[in-house]
Amino acid sequence: MKVSGPFFVIKSLVFTLLFVSLRLNADAGPVATVESLHNALLTIARMDGEDNFEKKYSLLEPTISKCFDFRKIAKLVTGRYWESGLKSEQEDFEKSLLSTAVHNYVLNFDGNSGLQFELVKKKIRKNKAVVETSLISSDESITKLKYVLYKRKERWFIVNVVAKGVSDLSLKRADYIRFLESNSLGNLAKKIHARTKKNY
Repeated sequence: MKVSGPFFVIKSLVFTLLFVSLRLNADAGPVATVESLHNALLTIARMDGEDNFEKKYSLLEPTISKCFDFRKIAKLVTGRYWESGLKSEQEDFEKSLLSTAVHNYVLNFDGNSGLQFELVKKKIRKNKAVVETSLISSDESITKLKYVLYKRKERWFIVNVVAKGVSDLSLKRADYIRFLESNSLGNLAKKIHARTKKNY
């Protein structure tokens, strides 16, 4: 029986992302975490001719989930309001952060097959690390990216990404704290989910 080409393409992509996840588990260094994220993003970017958003989303989500510490991020961007939320609201909010991250990465790396990442430098101090990289596009323009990671249970997780000097964590915190002054954590999670769906 002859099997069509696309089957092998998808199978290859699944294998590539599985390899990325296995590598992340094998090497728990901060650079390995960042490189695992980069490899997964490049895999999505190189899916030429494939415009299925859901397929890319499902391929990327496991790696994003393993590379980022969304519980820590959730606490940092909500401050004192985190503890006032119900457990179900906290879980919902974490899920909203994950889905937004995957959603934005899929959109930003859709069809950009000429991209490449380059490690610039790293700084590790006890349980905190900063990894600086460059995102180089096909026209050789460069975007500076800085990842802030923390170590938890012998593994390193990303908690902030600074692009062109702008901190994603700071932007989210300013936006979310303002909303939480008069709304619940559960409502914030709903707002983020709705905003994500609207932008798709």
